Formats: sequence, C-alpha cells, structure tokens
Amino acid sequence: MAARDAVAVVSKVEARRLELRSEGGCRFVDTATFVDLLVAPRTLRRANDPVARVRGLLDPTVGVRFLIEEEKLLDGESPAESLPPRLATDPRRALESR
Repeated sequence: MAARDAVAVVSKVEARRLELRSEGGCRFVDTATFVDLLVAPRTLRRANDPVARVRGLLDPTVGVRFLIEEEKLLDGESPAESLPPRLATDPRRALESR
C-alpha cells in the first residue's frame, strides 16, 4: 500500500470515529469497561463499525452503543490487566454471579 493510500485509510477511519463521538447514542469506553460489559448479566448486541475500526456493544434497553477502538482492545493491556478485579483471580466467578 502506498503511503498516500495509507493516509487516506487513516483519515477515513478517524473521520468516522469523529462522527461516532458526536452521536448522542455512542459512548467510547476503555478496555476494562468494555470487558466488564462483555461479562455483564445484561443483554447486549454486537454493534461493530468496520469503517471506524471499532468494536461495539449495543444496549437495546437504553439505546446506548458502547464502543472501543480495535487497537485499544486488541493491542492494549494484557487480558489479565483488562479484566475487572473480581474476575482477574478466577474467571469462573462471572458465571456464578449470573
């Protein structure tokens, strides 16, 4: 990929992320919060945005879309660091609380 093409892709990604940040129903969260939402005992639907390269979870009861940039989720902290403290020691506790 030529450098100019790479800049165009990054610009498109950043432009879409800015749009999402300005939408009322979207909330960007950190890795720990996103992981907490993944194991929460509530019904969430996947709501990814491939153009913005974000992963998302939609809470249909309140209409909020929780988003995280893919690079933060995939290249961020180690999985143990991103887990909520109550799950970092024993992940089976997530199932017990449901």
